[in-house]
Amino acid sequence: WSHPEAVATEYRDGGWSYADLASAFPFAGQQQSVGEKFPPLPEELQPQTASN
Repeated sequence: WSHPEAVATEYRDGGWSYADLASAFPFAGQQQSVGEKFPPLPEELQPQTASN
C-alpha cells in the first residue's frame, strides 16, 4: 500500500482521453487493492439470515 505517495506517474501531451486509456492503459501493471482486509466475524456476531 503506497498511500499517500504515488506509485507511478505518466504524462501525455494534451492529457489523457478515454480512447487513449482504453487503447493502452499504462498503469495496468501497477494497480493496487483498496481498503482493509479483516478476519471473519466470530460465529455469535455473524449476521442472521432467513434460514437462521
